[in-house]
Amino acid sequence: MLCLFLCSTIVDQAVEVLKGKGQRSWSVGLSVADLTDSILKDKRKVHSVSTLAKGFCNINSEVFLSLPCILGTSGVIETVVLEEDQLVQEKLQSSAGSIHDLQQQLKL
Repeated sequence: MLCLFLCSTIVDQAVEVLKGKGQRSWSVGLSVADLTDSILKDKRKVHSVSTLAKGFCNINSEVFLSLPCILGTSGVIETVVLEEDQLVQEKLQSSAGSIHDLQQQLKL
């Protein structure tokens, strides 16, 4: 029951934020409610969330990327291993490198 209250409250707040921006889309609120539901109910469901990518696919820099992760009550339980396609891994490493370079320019 608490989860339903929290999810409903989060959706209501997300809708208010979107109204303030002139948007009436429910997608953000529903996405947040789905993430919250997975965490509070320990569903161990896969979601694409921003997570620290260091150590994933040989990424050595501290960057956060949107990766498929299993969520539970402790947050990200594990990152889902991507297919062994070399091209996919190279593109992911290239994206991480670009983000890291931008962070260095911004001195983050």
